[in-house]
Amino acid sequence: MSLLFRTIFRAGTVVCLILLSSCASVDEDKTKDWTEEQLYYAGKSDMDGKFYDRAILTYEKLNIRYPFGIYSLQAKIDIAYVYWKKGDEVKALAACERFLREHPDHLNVDYVYYLKALIFFNDDPGLKGLVSNKDLTVLDPDRIKEAFFTLKDLVTRFPGSKYAPDSISRMRYLMNVLALHELNIADHYYRVGAYVGAVNRAKFVLSEYPESAHTLEALVMMSKSYEKLGLQALKDSTDEIIAINFPSELEGATAEADQAWFDRFFSGGSDEEGRKLPWWKFWERDSKTD
Repeated sequence: MSLLFRTIFRAGTVVCLILLSSCASVDEDKTKDWTEEQLYYAGKSDMDGKFYDRAILTYEKLNIRYPFGIYSLQAKIDIAYVYWKKGDEVKALAACERFLREHPDHLNVDYVYYLKALIFFNDDPGLKGLVSNKDLTVLDPDRIKEAFFTLKDLVTRFPGSKYAPDSISRMRYLMNVLALHELNIADHYYRVGAYVGAVNRAKFVLSEYPESAHTLEALVMMSKSYEKLGLQALKDSTDEIIAINFPSELEGATAEADQAWFDRFFSGGSDEEGRKLPWWKFWERDSKTD
């Protein structure tokens, strides 16, 4: 009986040792002896394959083991991109901000500015979500402004960047969105009889966004509001400015100003084939980066 017990005990001990050895091999980090370059390209391969969680883990190992290496710096940029593709805008923006703060002269810092601008449009509800509610008077333009000034920093600091031409186009578009946002509020004020508020919002468009596509609308809003206020001299001078600068558009613009704001807003331009597009399609179409 004791011999049988000893045999069983020894067999059990062997099995336990085998299991423990197997567990140890499973837990062993196969990357522990990898070079900086190996770690980076393993992370990049996971990023390209959309295995984002695994890519982040590999990049974090790289940054811990080789914090000052060339590949480590690029991994910090890649991590921002990966968080963005995962839909974690908070961590993506934090990674961009940290990189810009710590490495302002890096070779690829222009891309970080560009990526940061794109990230601002992943919020939910973002611009598209707010438009679906057809109420831009409640739009908080802070994210649009952040994107605009991030792109402006890129263009100012790196005029020769390959991202500069597209950034300029996006800035022009964002400026129009911001101008229209102000005009939507002016339109609301006008419709509730707050004509002074309408004038002030229209003036703001002219002073802050003088090159926007909505200058004429702002002037028409001012003219109509002055008329309601009984300020004929100001109305006449505004009409004179319109007649000088927009002689052929005056009649159509006056009619357009009486449309519901969301009808004007939804005519956001045309695609390459001349078809009308909602305004957000410009950004949605051009910001697909994989």
